Amino acid sequence: TGVAWLLLLVMLNSVAGENSWKRLPTEMGTPPRPRVEMAFTSYKDLLIVHGGRTLGVNSALMNDIYEYNLTTQTWKHLPQPASRPSPRSRHAMVSYDDFEHQKPVAILFGGDTLEGFSD
Repeated sequence: TGVAWLLLLVMLNSVAGENSWKRLPTEMGTPPRPRVEMAFTSYKDLLIVHGGRTLGVNSALMNDIYEYNLTTQTWKHLPQPASRPSPRSRHAMVSYDDFEHQKPVAILFGGDTLEGFSD
């Protein structure tokens, strides 16, 4: 058996003051390989995962990107353009609506690359 993703959703109830955790199913669709030190962000009902480092003694940097749809509870591998950031781990990612171009945008920043630290 392989290593599975663990996604936990916290239900915040500020009125009653009682919070609860719920484990989300992660087997549907095409889940990413297990990893550490990846970048993660959310956009509406999507969770976006980029890069990171594989597990184990001979770990390698990754440069893939996946989305987890909270509505359908399904993973999807996203295609990337030819011009993309180098593989990296320990980086940050944020997402927002680009109203000028009428589309969602994700920004990656920093991290460790094969050349060392990135800015």
